[in-house]
Amino acid sequence: MMRPSPRRAIIALLFVVGLAWVAIAEWVGAGGDLGGDPRRILMDVLPWLLFQWVGLLVMSRARDPREGILLYLVGMTLPLQTLMMSTDPYLFWLSVLVVGAGFWGLSRVLLQHAVLAFPTGQLPGRSERLFLAVSYLLLIVTQALVIAASDTDTYLQGFTRNPFLVVSNEDLYYWLSDVHAVIGAVLAGVFIVLVVRRWWLSTVAMRRTIGPVSLAAVVVASLFIVSVALLLFSLGRPWVWSLRNQVFALEAFFTALIPFAVLVGLVRGRLDRAEVAGMLVRLEEGGPGDLRTVLAEAVGDPGLGLARDAADGGLEDLAGRPVTTPRPGDRRTATPFEGPSGARIWLIHDVALQENPELLRSTGVAARLTLENERLEAALRQQLAEVRASRSRIVEASDAERRRIERDLHDGAQQRLVTVALQLQLLRERRMANDARATELLDSTIAELEAAIVELRELARGIHPAILTQSGLRSAIESIALRAPIDVSMDVPDTRFAPAVEAAAYFVVAEGLTNIVRYSGASVARIEVTHAHQALELSISDDGRGGADPATGTGLRGLVDRLATVGGSLHIESPPGHGTRLHAVIPCE
Repeated sequence: MMRPSPRRAIIALLFVVGLAWVAIAEWVGAGGDLGGDPRRILMDVLPWLLFQWVGLLVMSRARDPREGILLYLVGMTLPLQTLMMSTDPYLFWLSVLVVGAGFWGLSRVLLQHAVLAFPTGQLPGRSERLFLAVSYLLLIVTQALVIAASDTDTYLQGFTRNPFLVVSNEDLYYWLSDVHAVIGAVLAGVFIVLVVRRWWLSTVAMRRTIGPVSLAAVVVASLFIVSVALLLFSLGRPWVWSLRNQVFALEAFFTALIPFAVLVGLVRGRLDRAEVAGMLVRLEEGGPGDLRTVLAEAVGDPGLGLARDAADGGLEDLAGRPVTTPRPGDRRTATPFEGPSGARIWLIHDVALQENPELLRSTGVAARLTLENERLEAALRQQLAEVRASRSRIVEASDAERRRIERDLHDGAQQRLVTVALQLQLLRERRMANDARATELLDSTIAELEAAIVELRELARGIHPAILTQSGLRSAIESIALRAPIDVSMDVPDTRFAPAVEAAAYFVVAEGLTNIVRYSGASVARIEVTHAHQALELSISDDGRGGADPATGTGLRGLVDRLATVGGSLHIESPPGHGTRLHAVIPCE
């Protein structure tokens, strides 16, 4: 049986606590009687529950739960207004302190905090942090001053006794009340400016996410400003109160819409992240430039750029051109992500995109996957080109080898055998004529036959030596070393390997010694063979002039191709004037 995660357990607990708190608040607000109209009760508690439930949903879905916590706190502070129905003086006036007597309270500031921090729960800049710090401070200070001047024994008769009374002055009380409301209205205006500015500076994708929440919040703040203006204008004008009540109703309605706007914004944010992945289909026919264009369209940032670390410590684009690194205070910034093969890639983007880290992370992952795919495709194309070139060289080398064998047979052994045939014919004729030169001619014929046999043996040995099959690699290499016209030392184990491994090693030695004798001017060569880690390592070194380059001849290049057919590799060290060393590795599992 699976145990619930700690986060889910906490969310379940908060859900139960929220329901209990709403029930208690509504019971207190109804004077201990919940037998009233169910529709009225539902209209009272529904906005509170919406903020709580949407906050819990955000907490359960988001990586960072701060936005969900803010929305949940809004839903928990909204019911505090019902405590103003309490007859307990301390509970009543403490509720007035946080509720704000209906004008400007804690729930309103928490709501502004949630809107400015949406969708991540992190405030986007210093201005927003300063605004909220001032709002929280002034809320408590101004409301505490109003309470300190609220005398329920004289000009506020009918209210619960005020145990926090400091000074009884009716004019001062009304002046402080107006100041409290005006400060709230001014801060609401600043809030509208901050919301509009944030929306204006955001990317297109970010606007789609914060747009519904920003619109609803601006309407609520505007209606609050209107209600404060009506309050100040209502002195001696009773009809204004009716209009003000209608404004209050509209404000409550749009406040209740904010949780729905949050859900719409979150859905749009998820759709934007899905769009990043969906638009990658367009990259199948494009390159890095197309990648930048597609991602820029997906995140709504036309200036989005891709860069990587340069050798000089700066940044360069994917084509290798230098890129100016954004500096602190710029509207653009650079965010690193792990790129192909562990290298870093950088997204150079508008700073507003940092407010949507999920979209930013999706964009970085999409860029990394696309670049990794392009890297693998490029490596595959290069390997395919090398295989095709290797095959072509092998075919050409095979054809050349066949032509050489044909030429050697025609010009060597074949001519000698033709000569033997002619000499034997002549011998027959002279033998029949009792020619005295018959013995000399027979000796010559025997010599030619022996030379032909030796040449045919050498030719056969060049194609595939019989000693390699019969006695193994050590004996075959030893036979090559003994025929070489220079001093050759060797260290080869007397071990048998697979035929393909022995053949590859033999031809590496044969070609290596041939190149040493023909081109290096060396007087000494050494052959070393070791067997370790399921591989045969072979080294051929000399004291010649060096400067060997496989690109300038077919011999060494042919060895590279031959070793590649058995999964081996060849490394050549040939500094001019310091000899040559061939190091071959041949798998022999």
